[in-house]
Amino acid sequence: MTPVFTSPRQFDAERLAAEVAVARNVSEFDEGPYGNCISLPAAEDLHERFRDHHNNVPCSDALRQCPYMREIFDGFLTEKAAFRLLRRPAKAAYALHDDKDKGRDVLRFQIPIITSEYAFLLLTRDSIDLDNFESLAARMKHDEASDYGFNLEMLDEILGGQFDLFCLQPGKLYYFDTDNLHTLINAADNERVVLSIDLIINDWVRDWMQTSLTQPVAPSTVQRTSEITWQWNALRHGVIRNA
Repeated sequence: MTPVFTSPRQFDAERLAAEVAVARNVSEFDEGPYGNCISLPAAEDLHERFRDHHNNVPCSDALRQCPYMREIFDGFLTEKAAFRLLRRPAKAAYALHDDKDKGRDVLRFQIPIITSEYAFLLLTRDSIDLDNFESLAARMKHDEASDYGFNLEMLDEILGGQFDLFCLQPGKLYYFDTDNLHTLINAADNERVVLSIDLIINDWVRDWMQTSLTQPVAPSTVQRTSEITWQWNALRHGVIRNA
């Protein structure tokens, strides 16, 4: 059974992309957490427990100038722990990581806005030996200052095929359990931008997930070829577990 689900609803990716440009006039990605994030709300829009969370500081209040994103924000009938734009540059990937730092009573969703057929969500399987992955991957680095040059064929070999890739479509809302180890590989020549939504669990969220997040997403059938490449400098930090 697939671990990724989506909703039948289609959001307007063009309107969202236009508001990404508006938000970037207020605060650029490199000003936010980890240098790849714009926290869209004002602090008072978020549940008080999360206003100083590292995912949200600084709160840009760009949402005030983005009416479509504000409509989406208000459409979730629960308090929000975060509501952010996340950017992954071209030919780059996050380290393998989990998102347990978001909070135990929080669920994370995403709506890709700017993406491509060469941007992949990677989910590892339970049988994978991640300690072995770190050891084998370390052989690919040339020196302490260099990035790891990776490709899908190499990744398939190192991980023994024990992972799935998902190509998420713009304007669709997706859910998967971000407490499990995963990463995002952007092997495209252009940046990838998503709207990341952290909702505090309540009865409305539970009911909405049961009635709306009903469509399983099949893994990508992309050929795991050496021609699909990226730089993986985050591997300097190993596999990030936020337990």
